[in-house]
Order: sequence, then C-alpha cells, then structure tokens
Amino acid sequence: MYTPISLCRICDFIQIKIPMPQRSNAFQQLITLLHQQLDDRAVVTESKMLRDQRTGDNREVDIVIDARSGGYPITIGVECIDHKRKASVEWVERMWAKHQDLHTDKIVLVSRSGFARNAAAKADELGIVTLSLDNAAKGDWTKIAGKLDTVYLDVVESKWHVYAVVIRDNNDEEAVLIGRDVLLFSKDRSLSATVGSVVDTIVASPEVGKVLLEHMHNENLKEKQFTADYSFGEYVAAFDSSGVERPIAKLRIVFDSVRTQTAIDLVSGSILGSQVAYGEAQGEAGNIRVAVIEREGQKPITEVLKQSGSKWKPFVNVDRSSSSQGV
Repeated sequence: MYTPISLCRICDFIQIKIPMPQRSNAFQQLITLLHQQLDDRAVVTESKMLRDQRTGDNREVDIVIDARSGGYPITIGVECIDHKRKASVEWVERMWAKHQDLHTDKIVLVSRSGFARNAAAKADELGIVTLSLDNAAKGDWTKIAGKLDTVYLDVVESKWHVYAVVIRDNNDEEAVLIGRDVLLFSKDRSLSATVGSVVDTIVASPEVGKVLLEHMHNENLKEKQFTADYSFGEYVAAFDSSGVERPIAKLRIVFDSVRTQTAIDLVSGSILGSQVAYGEAQGEAGNIRVAVIEREGQKPITEVLKQSGSKWKPFVNVDRSSSSQGV
C-alpha cells in the first residue's frame, strides 16, 4: 500500500543549478554560510579557483568574496584552518605568499582555535585580517550553539518513477509510465517542458521533503512508498509512441523512501557577532555536514550538505531515478 501526499500546483517550470565547491570541510562551509548572510550584495564563492599571475596555474582559495567598495570592485580571499591548536606563524606566511600572485585585494584568515602570538603579530604587520572561533556565549536565546553537543539528523532519501494520467479517446483515465525526456506542451504550443524538468522542480520543493520526513519520523518508519498527484490547471498534452497527441490530466510521482538517522557531534563558538555550530559525520546515508548560525531575535540559519562523489550537495537534492519509456 502507498501513502498519498498532496502537492500545490507550481505555475512555472524551473530547473535550479547550484555550483558546488571543489574541496571543502565543515568549518569552511560554516564560514562561507556566515559571510553569505553578512552582505546580500556580495558574491561569496566557496573553493574558487583564481589564476596565479606568475605561473598561470589555477590556485584554489577557500572562500572568495567579490564585492564593491566606494564604487570599485574588490576581491577578498578567505582561508580557513580547522585545527585544535592555534594557527602558526608559518601558516600565516604561507597564506600571505600564496595571495601575492592572486587577484585578491584583501586577505582574511580564519582559525577555529585562534592564532599564536607571533602569528597574530605577523598577520597584523602584513595587513591581514584574523578571525577566531571564540567560546560560545551562554545566551538563553540560542537553540543549538553552545547547548547541544550532538544532533541527531533524520534523513529521508527517495527514488521515484513517474506516471502520466492520460485521457484516452473514451475519456477514461489511464496511468502510464512516462520518461524524463518526454515533452509536455500547452494547447497552442507556446509553453513546453520535459517531464524531467517538471518533476525535478516538484521534488526540489521543501514542502515535499517536509511531508515525507514528518510522516516517516512520526510513524517511526524505515521504508515507505508514497504517491503524489500533480494536477495541471490548463490543457497539457504529450505525444504517445504512435505520434498521437494525448491530453494529460496529471503526473503521478511514486516515491520509494528510506529513512536513516545520523548522529553529528557539534563544535560551537562565537564569531562575527553570531553564535555558530558545525559538525560532520558518516552514517547510513553517507557523509553529512551541518552548519548553524544563530543571532539573537532571529531564526537559526541551518545548512545541511551530503557528499556525492567528490562534491557536497545541499540535502534538498535527492537521487533522481525514472523510466525512459514514453506515454
């Protein structure tokens, strides 16, 4: 038996592509997320490649901030170190030397555990900004930072296949397996989109994942099959295998969902006026990272990433699976 879920009609067909970093770690993810919240006019890129002006090679910078100051473009290079010991003067010198041949106007060094005295003095002499993760404040307003040593993350991953509910010549409806590449079009052909692009947009909606997660969590389920019907508010059709135009009443998405739980130990602290927490762990769902930023009087900002090959992707992305058959 399957469990039905309801979906709102989505007016526009949109595919979202998010650039992912080349290399990363949980602390770097946190610092990237933090800088993205500080100035919505700046472009913050994690693990960006910059050209070495001397060798012509590409060098990877942990975080690059492209902004404007006084009407002029500036590039800030941010390097992070996630060690339990203080950052050394040798690391400061290496980072300074690295950036001499890069297109960076300012260097910011961020250390989880602070800087050795001579390292801080050297950075100050070189005009480098240094930031450290201080002890988390004991404010009652925080929900995670400084209060939780471990979080337990419920993860629901789904694979799915799609059926088109087709209106036949006798006006009966029939659910037929449909492939991602099948083209859907409006009556006057002014609008068109592939089944894959429509379904990807629906599945990427946070509301879908929320429904699946809440149901499986509340029922303490490990596996479950769900279906979701997506109805079109206007005439939509596709060509069947014989080349006949067939009106489609709705798409029916069948999810095969699996729920796992991963325990993630957190490091908490205070930086740039925010209380923060971050961590990384490996569970049944794979390698997962979490970053949390909290400010008094505001809702916590949380980002969860999962490793996919050599890249880390926002956890709203789900593995895509569908048949290649037509209508």
